Amino acid sequence: MLPIFAVWLSGAALGLFGVEFLGFNQDFLPPKQLDAGAALMATLTVAPLILAGIWVVWSFLLTRMTGLSLREALVLDAPTYLPLLLLGSAPLLSRLLGAPVAGNHAAVVTLVTTTVCGVTGWKALIEGGYVNSWWRAALGSRAWVIGGVILFFLVTGGLTMARYGAHNFWGVDLAQFDQALWNTWHGNVLGFTQYGGLPETLLTDHFEPIMLLVAPLYLIWPDPRALLILQAGALALGGWLVYRLALSYLVVPLVAVCAAFAYLAHPGVVNSALAAGGSFRPDSLTVPLFLAALLALEYRRWVATVVLVVLAMMCKEYIALVVIPLGFYVIYHYRRPGLGVLLSALGVVWFVGVMFVVMPALRGGSGSIHFALNFGQMGGEAGAGGIAETLLREPRTVLRLAATQPDILALFFAFLSLAFLPIFHAALALVGLPIVAMFALTTVPDLFEFHLLPALPFFFAAALVGVANLSTWIGRRTHREVGQLRTSWGVVLLSASLAAAFFWSIGPLGLNFWSTDLPYNNWRALYVRDAHDARLEAVVEAIPPDAVVLASDATLLGLGQRPVVYHFFDPPPAEVLANAPWVVIDLFETYIQPPKVSVRAIDADATGHTAGDPHLAGRELYAQLLASGDYRVETFEDGILVLKRRAAGETSEGDPFTANVVDVASPTHAMQHDFGERLQLLGYDLTSDTAPSPSGERYRVAYYWQVLDGFDAPFQFRYGINPKDHVQERTDENVLIDTFDTPGEAPLQMVHVPTFLLLPPSEWRVGMVIKEEIEFSMPPGRRLDDYRWQTGLYVVPEHFAIAAAPERLTPGTQLFEMRERKATGNP
Repeated sequence: MLPIFAVWLSGAALGLFGVEFLGFNQDFLPPKQLDAGAALMATLTVAPLILAGIWVVWSFLLTRMTGLSLREALVLDAPTYLPLLLLGSAPLLSRLLGAPVAGNHAAVVTLVTTTVCGVTGWKALIEGGYVNSWWRAALGSRAWVIGGVILFFLVTGGLTMARYGAHNFWGVDLAQFDQALWNTWHGNVLGFTQYGGLPETLLTDHFEPIMLLVAPLYLIWPDPRALLILQAGALALGGWLVYRLALSYLVVPLVAVCAAFAYLAHPGVVNSALAAGGSFRPDSLTVPLFLAALLALEYRRWVATVVLVVLAMMCKEYIALVVIPLGFYVIYHYRRPGLGVLLSALGVVWFVGVMFVVMPALRGGSGSIHFALNFGQMGGEAGAGGIAETLLREPRTVLRLAATQPDILALFFAFLSLAFLPIFHAALALVGLPIVAMFALTTVPDLFEFHLLPALPFFFAAALVGVANLSTWIGRRTHREVGQLRTSWGVVLLSASLAAAFFWSIGPLGLNFWSTDLPYNNWRALYVRDAHDARLEAVVEAIPPDAVVLASDATLLGLGQRPVVYHFFDPPPAEVLANAPWVVIDLFETYIQPPKVSVRAIDADATGHTAGDPHLAGRELYAQLLASGDYRVETFEDGILVLKRRAAGETSEGDPFTANVVDVASPTHAMQHDFGERLQLLGYDLTSDTAPSPSGERYRVAYYWQVLDGFDAPFQFRYGINPKDHVQERTDENVLIDTFDTPGEAPLQMVHVPTFLLLPPSEWRVGMVIKEEIEFSMPPGRRLDDYRWQTGLYVVPEHFAIAAAPERLTPGTQLFEMRERKATGNP
């Protein structure tokens, strides 16, 4: 009777927390309306019944592993659910504090992770001694690790390939590595040109000489996907190295298996394998290199340790920051002063030499753009020297930047994901802290991001030694068998990693992967290739292979392998822009830029600009290029805009896109349709080219719009892992989009480019009448009558792609279907 009561009581606590979560929390689920009866039913019946089902199923499995009877297994397992009572404290605390604890993201993560660790750890401790030796050997087999490593590589590698095909990587960074490696075999070693035509290499933007060793990969497969596969493979290899380290530190095979799976499930590892900030990052190579170096230290292979550490430092200029304390750790833990001094000296010489001598010399005395972008508050505009001066002269500024709430929470959650086990071997955990401290001084998000990868091997290794130290300490005071305690804490480590994965992973173990409430992390948004992606690739392939191109982010993924290509994020000076005959813009790409970006002030001398010169990017540059008359529209298909420089003497007469303010509207097809009392469609003219064309029938439509109200009302948009904590208030960016739907095919989408770029709705005034003319084509063999043609007014939140999605409709507006299709004349 007592076990049944224990399970029911734990289930009731779980139900109380569930009611609290559903009633108040909006971080992960939409608000739920629960009346008192439904809440009581969930608390007293539903949750306890679910827990009872888990109890019975697990107890049955326990009989297989132990030989106990089902009744004995039920009695043995029941007390392990009592830690769930911790969750029941949430409703009580919410009443005492007057605020819903389950509505606070940090409280939810902490409560759930702590409870999961408590349940699984206690279960392993109580029941582990009853598991027979055959099951221990089977569960501790290295075959599990090999299978897990292979599965990790197949899943992350496969998803990465799908994400690349869906054009959801950050083109400016991935294309940078792609062009640099392609250029290496075409006469320009590690050179790339995306940053405004300046002579950049992978030794000046960051210092990444490791890419010289990666370059031969492009002799086998010259494709950016080769780098993404390399990244997934390197991180997968880390799982095997963690297993070997755990065997060395802890001896118990089952614990080593748990450690390997904790690594393979950890969001810091998975997120970097799937995206790494939307690109390939050499930082990912430091993980297996540092893990192998720690393993070499255990095997007393000192030369191999030095070689591996040097290779790791070659991945990026600041990696040496962890090598300096690693030398002190070697002296402290391994009693090898000679090796320790050598490693620390290598770290100091490498860091100082690269940051203050090599990179400035290669850049002609200027600092890296990343100093200004990430360390602006630390004097980064003056380069590494300015940062060093701030560190020495303004310690209060440093402390203020490092001790912010987001940084503290990030460190808290990073250690929570490892069950705080690294603090029980703090000497090794401290080796990774310089990387954490460095990014605490920046505006770069560092929670489970690729920036923390160089520290992750030391945190994991510290957690493993922490398991050993904690188990020994508890064993001496409780007289429990140390091996059993190590197994229990190994399970706790795995549980903490899985709990962190649920909240933070962008992979299949995370809620973000499946939740439709977070569209920018959902698998459909990231990994599903659609007809737009195929059209984008076809358009990009039509650009001459040696042409100089100015490209938006998504299009760069197919344009990197050429001598010169520029990116909109940081466009070239006017004299360089004049040499770019082609411009390619994907208006539906994920990483669309805000209207104004100015990130190259630090390079004013190199560009020839003064500090006050305008520096355009994103949509502002798009508009300038269209308005200049220097370019004509070569292709406009499904939001993909290709511009080509006009030939000498070529005029703009007959351009397919215009927008003008007119006095009177005189449409052929007159109507009056209001878009939320903001905008009214007065009608349109439609003409078509009836001559057969391999590119599809071409149409020209002239819309007549009248402004009823302004467009400056604030708009709230939820995004990110935890939308409630990151609601951003933006000014409306309204965009007109036509959609063409037909059963069985992906919809075609047409952004109204003239009113989006040349005369955006934010500039419209009440009473204006705008005539907007657009030309477009149907797919080969199709006519306009084959589609349902709708027009809508959509909101584009800053930093996000244009999207003709229902949730993006401007509040208070509805789609309008164009039913009259009669066309006259020729466009």
